[in-house]
Amino acid sequence: MPSGECSHIGGDRFAATMLLLPHGINYGWADTLGAQHMVNEYRAGRVVLAGLRGRSAFRFLEQGAQDAARRTFGDLRIDAYEPIQSNHVKERSWEVLLADPAGQIRVELAETVTEPLYSNCAATVALARPTFTVQSVRRLR
Repeated sequence: MPSGECSHIGGDRFAATMLLLPHGINYGWADTLGAQHMVNEYRAGRVVLAGLRGRSAFRFLEQGAQDAARRTFGDLRIDAYEPIQSNHVKERSWEVLLADPAGQIRVELAETVTEPLYSNCAATVALARPTFTVQSVRRLR
């Protein structure tokens, strides 16, 4: 599998330091957390939780749900916990259903908003950004 590494991606002050393609796996702090280990695990079809920023193919809430499922159930395969459906349950509350060999995983997330910040190098206006906090993770049978 091809992989790529760069020192800065996208101009965001929270930017990843490594992007592995074609899956779009993003890592932060790759230089201090062991970039070679991350690449080796990627080539073996797995992610490393340390420094993992998510997979660029998915929205932030789905990335957060995947991370919660990986940390709860431990499957580190790249394609584990693919998002099936994301639902806005009520104001500032979401649920994400993820694929799992045993059925599905349901992750509930609460949406909050940050204080306004300059989120990239070219920003001229501080904007609030959504963040998602995991409320629960459970396997559905």
